[in-house]
Amino acid sequence: MTKQQSLATLMGYAETLNADELAPLIAFAKRFADGRAQYGELDLASDGRDFLAEAEAEAIDLVFYANAARIKAERVRAAALKAAE
Repeated sequence: MTKQQSLATLMGYAETLNADELAPLIAFAKRFADGRAQYGELDLASDGRDFLAEAEAEAIDLVFYANAARIKAERVRAAALKAAE
């Protein structure tokens, strides 16, 4: 698919979404642009990274950080309830 075809396809989907639904796409696009500025243009044909291994590591990080945030919030809530007693 060419860049123009990709843009047309993306716009076709984007036009059907509301602002809340577009927000994650905008965040992804910003992240991709930031990555490109830092690391250069992505070229899957020559990129030697093991994307599955990187995805696995990121998934493990996600689960850790989500649970750490949940536990921290629970502790803050419990402390606030105890202080209110």
